[in-house]
Amino acid sequence: MRPDLAILASTLLWGSMWIPVRQLNGAGWEQGMAITVSMSIAAVMLLPFLFPGRRWMQVAGAKVWALGLLFGFGIALYLEAIVRGTVARVVLLFYLMPVWSAILGRLINGDPITLRRVVGIGLGVSGLAIIFYDGSGFPLPSSASDFMALFSGVIWALAFAFPDHSKKPMSTFGQVFAALVLMGPAFYLLSHVPGSRDSIAVMGLSGGASAGVVWLVALAVIWLLPAVTLTLFGAGRLQSSQVAIFLMLEVAISLISAAVLLDEPFGLRETLGATLIIAASFAEFDGFGKRSVQNE
Repeated sequence: MRPDLAILASTLLWGSMWIPVRQLNGAGWEQGMAITVSMSIAAVMLLPFLFPGRRWMQVAGAKVWALGLLFGFGIALYLEAIVRGTVARVVLLFYLMPVWSAILGRLINGDPITLRRVVGIGLGVSGLAIIFYDGSGFPLPSSASDFMALFSGVIWALAFAFPDHSKKPMSTFGQVFAALVLMGPAFYLLSHVPGSRDSIAVMGLSGGASAGVVWLVALAVIWLLPAVTLTLFGAGRLQSSQVAIFLMLEVAISLISAAVLLDEPFGLRETLGATLIIAASFAEFDGFGKRSVQNE
């Protein structure tokens, strides 16, 4: 699969992941345990693939586990922010990520900050501002969920800039395995940070502990495992700021899914903002007729 298409496909999953996360948060399990178990299930599903073809060697290096720790902790931080905070504020603060990605990619890997890159970042941030501006100024971090969202964006950007793209990328399997193994413990610890974890589940779909088992498996199989795999596959083959801009499409997916399932507003302002965000992704997209030359 082309790396840019892999990242764009992952946005469908990241943009709707709030659904199982919100469901599991209210499923009646011990605080944070349901989502932690779901993350562990996703990791366990990779165990049968660990030994055939000596694939275990792909998870033996310290560099793989360092990247796994960064990305796993970043995902856990973002999902915990979704549980605790207002989705709009969390998304806005998290998706300052393209700015951090451009800076860190330049500092760590020497990635160029081209005019095309600046246009993509400008379109994306403008779209976010239009959607979330409420007349009271930029929503500066003021709560635990706000700071979790902001720092998760910084950590994701650092994880994307971590590999040296001038060399052969690390094994996608190794990165995914390490991230999923470390993600569960990280989320469980974050779930015990003081503060309210009350959140609104999808209307008409919430249930007790037994019903939560279905969502527990769904989060692992349908959302987490493919989303992490697609994202890390693409991130190892593209510049970090490209990845961050492509991922901004998640904002439009989140808005549309919330409007359909929770009757949240999706009017002219949301439409205009989402259009700019989609335009930001296409500013970096090379088209279906071209192949990525990165690492080929």
